[in-house]
Amino acid sequence: LFEGLTRFNPTNALPIPGLAHRWDISPDGRTYTFHLRTNAAWSTGEPITAADFVWSWRRAVAPETAADYSGFFYYVKGGRALVDGTSTNLSDLAVSAPGPHTFVVELENPTLFFPDLCAMRIMAVIPRW
Repeated sequence: LFEGLTRFNPTNALPIPGLAHRWDISPDGRTYTFHLRTNAAWSTGEPITAADFVWSWRRAVAPETAADYSGFFYYVKGGRALVDGTSTNLSDLAVSAPGPHTFVVELENPTLFFPDLCAMRIMAVIPRW
C-alpha cells in the first residue's frame, strides 16, 4: 500500500526500485523514464500501469484535492502552476504513459534528488476507485 516508483534502502536511505524496477535519466537531467515492474498489481489482482501513475499524480496536484505535500510536484514541469492554482488544466503536468509499463516525467530543471521524492507517499500510486 502506498508504494512509490522508488523506496528508501533501509540501510543507507538511498532510493532503490519500488514499483519501478529501473529508471533512465536523459542526458540533460530533465526527463526521467520509469520502467514499472510487470508483476505489480493492486490487491484486486488488476495490474498497476503507468496510466495509474499519471492519474494519481494529476489527482495529487488538483486544487480540489488540497493534498498535503503537493509542493513536491513543483519540480515536475507544470506542477507549480497547478499546485498554486494559476493553472487548472491537469494535462499541464508533464507526465505521460507511452506504454503500460513506461512512465515518463519531465522536470522543470535537473533535480538530482528526484528519485528520493518518488519514494514519498504523495507520489505513490493510488487506485482510481
